[in-house]
Amino acid sequence: MIKKIFLASFAVVSLAASLPAQQTGKVVIVAGRQQVVNAMKRAVQLKEAGIEVQVIFEREGILPFLDLYGVLGTAGWKTKMTAFAAEDAVETSTSTVKGRTGQMTAKHPKLKLLDMSFRAPPAMRPLLDKMKLEKIPYTLCSMSAKQIFDVFNELKATGEPMSPNADVPVDLSPLIKLGYQVIVY
Repeated sequence: MIKKIFLASFAVVSLAASLPAQQTGKVVIVAGRQQVVNAMKRAVQLKEAGIEVQVIFEREGILPFLDLYGVLGTAGWKTKMTAFAAEDAVETSTSTVKGRTGQMTAKHPKLKLLDMSFRAPPAMRPLLDKMKLEKIPYTLCSMSAKQIFDVFNELKATGEPMSPNADVPVDLSPLIKLGYQVIVY
């Protein structure tokens, strides 16, 4: 009898302890900084699982949007898109060799300046369409567009949703106070 009471009380305590942990993951912010396609895939998965999700594209995360609208193909961007490279090591704030984004390496003293072209991954357009179909809200960081890459006007002209203040990073604190969990890619 004591064993049954112990097991029953253990089950109740275990279930009660797990409920708050499950409830905290019901609203999620996905921040796409370097691995934009992964961020978009995760947002779609979460939305399909019934979780409220919002996506913020910051830093390099805004560049694929420029490519989608043909802005990166202009002559001005060929001079802006640069990276440092030495044999296997590449460091850049935009992309690494062979189109792999988000794989930054440490700077080496022998690095040389290297022109690079950036292209949005082929999976990006279908994922963006899927995000819009699923009605997943997303925002592009105005500060990244204005201060880092100097493309605020170009992105604003495309009609993409931009954060309100181009002088500061996107403020996630109000959403965190509302219980949002943050996932960064």
